[in-house]
Amino acid sequence: MTVPRLDFEQLVEVAARAGIPAIAPWREVTRAYGIRRARDLVERAGLAVTSLCRAGMFTSETAAGRQEAVDDCRLAIDEAHELGAPVLPLVCGPVVDKDPRGSRAMIRDGIERIIEHAAQASVVLGIEPLHPMLAGDRSIITSLGEANGICGSIDHPNLGVVIDAYNVWFDPDLDDEMMRSPCVGLQLADWVVPIRNHTAARGMPGDGCIDLSGFVHRAKENGYLGPIEVEVISERWAAEDPERVVQLVAERFTAL
Repeated sequence: MTVPRLDFEQLVEVAARAGIPAIAPWREVTRAYGIRRARDLVERAGLAVTSLCRAGMFTSETAAGRQEAVDDCRLAIDEAHELGAPVLPLVCGPVVDKDPRGSRAMIRDGIERIIEHAAQASVVLGIEPLHPMLAGDRSIITSLGEANGICGSIDHPNLGVVIDAYNVWFDPDLDDEMMRSPCVGLQLADWVVPIRNHTAARGMPGDGCIDLSGFVHRAKENGYLGPIEVEVISERWAAEDPERVVQLVAERFTAL
């Protein structure tokens, strides 16, 4: 979603030319192309897939809505398995009925209902805590501590946390929570001001106020050895030439 103007085949070609070894597509991109066809393209290009974004959205005012979310999550797990994506991030769902506690209970229940399906497919679910400004329309799980708590209570090897610097960088407990986090994915974007769109105002790494090098260093100190993704969801960067954006991502990533 850093370069949403590219279809899947173009994404693979541009990433390969830039020397980027792996991609993390969103489901709508792979679905439009076809999961099997997408996997063949990735393999022919010599790339890997680090994750498939996303599943979740467990909260709903109705039982039918919650069941629909669970069914979609199971489908997403199957898609991740077929694509060869080891991690499926979970954007867990917003507050419903003005009830944060009840909404969080729905999320835990939803995860418990899909975790064995994920294990059978050899896919790891990664709870992704989001910034509190997204609690009303994306996820009521708004801190790394909350995500860690859910993982600890469910206690399953196929459940972990995807830590996105953009969503947690300001947390005063970040160091301690990263130390105890079962991290299964790490994502980078920078915080630039002013925020003009709460879902699409991310900055290119190096342009904002987050110590991204320190963030990565802490994750590695705490034992994270997996891939590091760049996810710059941004109206500004989406309007730029996609190939140049990908080249800039590679340059900034190397600089960090």
